[in-house]
Amino acid sequence: MRKFIPILTLFMALACVSCGEKQQESSVSSSADEIISETSPQRIVNNYDDGILVGQWRNEQTNIMIFNEDGSADAVMDVSAVMHFTENNTLMLDTNEISADFVHYDGSVIDVSYKDEETGKNVQLMLLERKDKTNQDSMNGRYSFTGGQLFDRLCANLNIENGNSSLDLIINGNECQLYINNAFSYVQDGDIIDFTGFNAPFKTQSHGDCYFILDGDTLTIVNNFTDEKATFERMHNS
Repeated sequence: MRKFIPILTLFMALACVSCGEKQQESSVSSSADEIISETSPQRIVNNYDDGILVGQWRNEQTNIMIFNEDGSADAVMDVSAVMHFTENNTLMLDTNEISADFVHYDGSVIDVSYKDEETGKNVQLMLLERKDKTNQDSMNGRYSFTGGQLFDRLCANLNIENGNSSLDLIINGNECQLYINNAFSYVQDGDIIDFTGFNAPFKTQSHGDCYFILDGDTLTIVNNFTDEKATFERMHNS
């Protein structure tokens, strides 16, 4: 089982790429015609109603940003390409298999652990605690991500220990979604949006650093100084 340890680094690298809504990496080109810069600050100002952003929004990479009514925001990343469980409970990390012999599921907890061949010590890769109590015969469901080496590295890379965030993992067949609860905070004022928190999409420093444009179900967030844009589509019936 020692050969699986390097996969942790690969998983984390790919997961961080999937989380690419943060800081400068969040930019996604948009079809919106509005262009703005420091030297040409004029733009159309839209006085949107408070709460107009509340809901779920998906980008081209299928990552989801959820604006909550209380000013917190959650982020959801599809990590199926680098981690998922098969029908026989084998855990796939990239193209590597961790046998179902090391995946222990009792209906409430998934514990992926193995014994290190050199030290003889038990090593926990991940610990998941089920949040929903339905269909416990299947591993499908939503879990709190509470322990293990993957959890530790995710917390370090996503700065979970520095805020009020927590991690969930949603398993649905051969799909896995990483859910970051309270990933960051936001304040909407008309068409201006201010972000705060370690995992905020844009590191806004002052009011007005970012604004947004709504075109039907298309949301475009614009950095007021760099012209960087991130585009999302509103999700319905989810």
